[in-house]
Amino acid sequence: MVVACIGLGANLGDAPATVREAIQALAALPDCRLLAASRLYRTPAWGNQDQPEFINAAAA
Repeated sequence: MVVACIGLGANLGDAPATVREAIQALAALPDCRLLAASRLYRTPAWGNQDQPEFINAAAA
């Protein structure tokens, strides 16, 4: 079995819904099993700071 850890982030539109949907899409992939997903957390924009904060999560 191969284990992959994936970072997810969004800051446009309904960012929390986008990240949740991405986690659900990963779980729905054939031959893929979602082992764990973090809570959603908010982080400030980095680099170009003139943009909305990010919603981030991680999945394995």
